[in-house]
Parts: sequence; structure tokens; C-alpha cells
Amino acid sequence: MQAVMSAIALDLGSTAIKAGLLLQDGTLGGVVARASPEVVVDGGRYESDAMAYAEAAEAVLSECLAQTTARPPFGLCSQRSSFLIWERTGGRPVTPLISWQDDRGKESCGALRGKESVIRDLTGLPLAAYYLAPKLSVLLRTHPSWRERLSSGEWLLGTLDTFLIWRWTGGRHHLTDASMAARTLLMDIYSQQWSPVLCGLFDVPRRVLPEIRPSAGWALPLENGLILQ
Repeated sequence: MQAVMSAIALDLGSTAIKAGLLLQDGTLGGVVARASPEVVVDGGRYESDAMAYAEAAEAVLSECLAQTTARPPFGLCSQRSSFLIWERTGGRPVTPLISWQDDRGKESCGALRGKESVIRDLTGLPLAAYYLAPKLSVLLRTHPSWRERLSSGEWLLGTLDTFLIWRWTGGRHHLTDASMAARTLLMDIYSQQWSPVLCGLFDVPRRVLPEIRPSAGWALPLENGLILQ
């Protein structure tokens, strides 16, 4: 018997991908879960298969949707600082999913210690390799051609939520929300937009970053019939 849902929520964790069904009476109708792809550790690198992650998330979501004839509002919660680069044409990942645990941004953090107070004032966060900006800064410096491909729009960059939204809208939307952008060390928490100062410090072109939207009220149709709220 199919449940009558009022909402569905998807949690994209480092160890598990879970979808919860919220029924019209406010009770939890059930949870569908699947293990996240293995995170491969190599020294300070923590990486997983980005496409395998996307496919697992889509399988969990499909299993939830099979339990209802409705297409209710949809909410998405994602591990904050894991990110990847992918090709605009075809959507093939260029990099693995680089985990928030990855510490290859330590070099960038060391070079910016003199600017730590500026970074903290604009972001509310400490300067740490945990976040996207230091890791991305090192990647772009190590691979100069990547900057060109991102700047030209040939490649796209984003946290896991951005990648999945892009896939689930047929490549029409390159977006993230303010709560995700706030964990990159690149967003000014006062304007809730990408900061020219922070992008300059980390040497990250603003034009390669996704559009920031508020954390609610998107009403964004997805190709599976759900409406991302």
C-alpha cells in the first residue's frame, strides 16, 4: 500500500545516504538508506567516486518515490564541504568527490595566516583546511589549465548539492544555498554572496562559483517530478 506523503527529505552523508518520508499526519513513514561510496584515503587525501555517489542517491530517492503516487515538496541536506569539478557537457566528473576530511589545503592556510582575522570577520569561521576554499586554491595552483576550463564554463564546480541539483535539472541550474556557501570560506555572511575579498585571498575566480540562493523558497522543479524547496 502506498503512503500519502507531505514531504520527502534526503540526507547525503559521508557514510550513509538516507531518504525520509514524512506523512500527512506529521509522522515519519519510513527511511530508505544505502551506504555511501567508500572514501579512499591516501595520505591527506580523502576521495570517493562522485558518480557512484550520485547514482546511489538517485537509487535511494527512487525507492522512496516508489512508495507514493504523489510528488511532495523535497528537502536536501548535504555534507557541507565535500566538492568536485565536472564537465558541463555530459556531466562526467573531472575530479573525485573531495571530502571535507581532505587536508591538502593546509598549504593554502599556512600562506594566509596573516589574513586570518579578515577571513574570520567575513565568514565567522576559522581558517582551516576543512573548508572548500583552501583545497580549491591548491588544486587551481597545481593544475593551471583547470582554472581556464572553469573560467570558460567548460567545467563546473560545486559542493555535492550543487552537482546533484545540476544533474536533476538537466544541467539548467548551477546553484547552492546560503547555508552551504557559508561553509566554503568564500561567502560574506553579511551579504550572503561570494566575497571579492575572500575570492581574491584564495585566488578563486568568482565567476566559476554557483549562484547562491536563500535556504528555502526555491520551488525548483526537478526532472523526477519533485519540487525542491
